[in-house]
Amino acid sequence: MSKKQYLTIFKLFLLLLIASPLKAGEDPFTVELEQVTVMNTPTLQSFAYAQSSGKWLLLAGRTNGLHGFGAPPSFPSKYQNRTMYVYDVATGQVWSRSTYQDISLSLADRLSSSNTNYTQVGNQLYVIGGYGIDSTEDSTTTFGCLTVIDVQETIDAIINNQSVASHIRTLEDTRMLCTGGELGYKDGYFYLYAGQRFYGDYASQYSEQYYNYAYSKFQVTDNGSTIGIANYSVYTDTTNLRRRDLNFVDAVYPDGTPYFINYGAVFDLSDLPWLNPVYLDDTGYTMDEGFTQLFQQYDCASLVMMDSISGNLYTTLFGGISYYYYDTVISQVVQDSAVPFVHDITYITKGADGTTNQDLLPIRMPYLIGAEAKLIPDTTVPQYENGVIKFHELTERTMVGYIYGGIHADTSNFGTSSASGDIYKVYITPKSVGISNISSEIPDSYRLEQNYPNPFNPSTRIKFSVPKSGFVRINIYNALGQRVSELVNEQLNSGTYEVTWYSDNFAAGVYFYTMDAGDFIQTKKMLLVK
Repeated sequence: MSKKQYLTIFKLFLLLLIASPLKAGEDPFTVELEQVTVMNTPTLQSFAYAQSSGKWLLLAGRTNGLHGFGAPPSFPSKYQNRTMYVYDVATGQVWSRSTYQDISLSLADRLSSSNTNYTQVGNQLYVIGGYGIDSTEDSTTTFGCLTVIDVQETIDAIINNQSVASHIRTLEDTRMLCTGGELGYKDGYFYLYAGQRFYGDYASQYSEQYYNYAYSKFQVTDNGSTIGIANYSVYTDTTNLRRRDLNFVDAVYPDGTPYFINYGAVFDLSDLPWLNPVYLDDTGYTMDEGFTQLFQQYDCASLVMMDSISGNLYTTLFGGISYYYYDTVISQVVQDSAVPFVHDITYITKGADGTTNQDLLPIRMPYLIGAEAKLIPDTTVPQYENGVIKFHELTERTMVGYIYGGIHADTSNFGTSSASGDIYKVYITPKSVGISNISSEIPDSYRLEQNYPNPFNPSTRIKFSVPKSGFVRINIYNALGQRVSELVNEQLNSGTYEVTWYSDNFAAGVYFYTMDAGDFIQTKKMLLVK
């Protein structure tokens, strides 16, 4: 055995140890999925979406499962989604209109393609590129175009059976040749990240395939009838940006400054999934070689939350396709170079101290679903401007959005699959929720009150008072004196506060909570019953 082979095997052994689902600490939140029973929802994967006034606009993508790998056609034209849909979240009603009914054949082809790069900014949906049939050439290709759609007006037109043509503007531009990448928006600029170009049917022996090896940054001009591209720049890296079909999420630093994270992607120079994330902000991009992402490298439904108290950023990934998965039969993490569909739900914690970890949640997807699905957020949940949820402001079990569509696989590795029309509500319950300032009146001393209720199950409230500004810590300890939860760890102004502890994943028994503020230290006892 060569030294290189030995090191590779040793590294995989270490990865399996690191990926153990048995954690020393608790998960900071629980996730619940609740299926929504809706008739006539379209079955879609690799689609684009926008939302306005409680309604979704759905377009592009495919109506079948995973593409083929053999002789052409791998992407049969009959499975292109040639319809624009509107879905009413409150009533479950669905309206539709043919994409080819009102606009040019060329534009309709582009808005029926798969794996477009898109993002919504205000009332506009921006769609770039995509891979599909070019009817004028009778061939499969990657499109080079930018399209802007007025969301609310297009939704209204579809509902009222009217033309959508006046609400859509498009521009052909070879700089927009991209499929399987991602489009983000930050501080007035668009970021077109990674992706590929395919010419001919998708399969190595039948098509030309080129990675973009880059991300570009630009602005879009739009006067309501004509669009343009301004202040364009491109950044190339033929090694680290050789990526497509990835998880690209909006993120914020602890101070609220926005940036992007790319978790996973396919394929690296060894034709295996990427295990190192890329961070993209105003200073450029960096690849994190200190963190190994074992689970869910392929595009799947995702949810991002920032806890402004701890400074931790949580990115939850739902199902999808993964280089590693947790085998519930043997209770071990397994590596599979075939990159199978998985049930796993994990979250990646990017800590304020610079550390990054990925943990398995006890809940799993109900079946092999999640790849090319979307988590469509509930925009009424407290969030930053870029959509990252303000985790610290979640004070109870909260419905944060819906998982919709994607690929539904019958078996983990290359069996039959189909597009999904299922919808799942996603609920987040923090284990310890945000601090509430219940009185700004200045107390005369530090006080730590008895929790209420006590005994309790599954949650209890702790009230405390701070007579002057200062750093306050409140921690929970078990009967062995081991810290099991951190409720407060921040600078607070004078006042009276209340914090809630959720104890779902803790055993019944006696617990202690301690307040440490300046020279004040006090401990009280509480009883969890189940």
